[in-house]
Amino acid sequence: MNEIKQPAPAAVPPGAAAVRKKKWIPPPPSKVSPMVWIIVGASVVLAVGLVVGLHYIFAPNVTHRVLLDDEFVDTANEGIFGFRAPRHWQIDDRRQKDHYYVMGPKDNGFIPMMIFTSLAAPGKLPAFLDETKKRTQVEEPTVKYVSEEDDCIDGCRAKRVEFECDYRDDDNTPYHIHALQFIVKDPSFPVFYKITCYAPQNTYANYTQQFEASAHSFRRVERKVELKYLPK
Repeated sequence: MNEIKQPAPAAVPPGAAAVRKKKWIPPPPSKVSPMVWIIVGASVVLAVGLVVGLHYIFAPNVTHRVLLDDEFVDTANEGIFGFRAPRHWQIDDRRQKDHYYVMGPKDNGFIPMMIFTSLAAPGKLPAFLDETKKRTQVEEPTVKYVSEEDDCIDGCRAKRVEFECDYRDDDNTPYHIHALQFIVKDPSFPVFYKITCYAPQNTYANYTQQFEASAHSFRRVERKVELKYLPK
């Protein structure tokens, strides 16, 4: 039986057996100065602050959903418009025809209020607005207008103005109030609509969204023209 011959080991270079591989030892970690860590930490804080600041500057404002009541139309008196008041605010329609007072809960003694009204008048919106401003300042000399912008309500051209003034209630208690007013021009009839909102100046920001939402819920009620025929 033939024997299986193992291959001869490869020749080993002279002196190779005496060479031993040295174990690799990592170098000791370098010592970092505490000042470096302080600089790194300060950089991280500044970067986070910059990101947060840019977010608040450029991110769109998040508006909360405003709750409104069902639409109110004064059908008993053939009202020519309707609107939705802020949730749980009371509507007083007994003072004057085509004048509707929407009153909220008391705020430090003052009652936030919205007044919806219509006025029959000829002319264009800019002229009517100028006349309204003059009349308001005559009635209350402390009125100071602070802004004026174009707007659109119920598909009609409108103006949005803000003013501040002093006010005393029936008990002679003084208040400094901020008012938001919308003036709407009816494109089909010689009629203007006014929506005026009042709140204390120091808490006005708490009511802005309610005022805006309720005012923009305004809509004109379709007018039915009755045709009277002569008897045959």
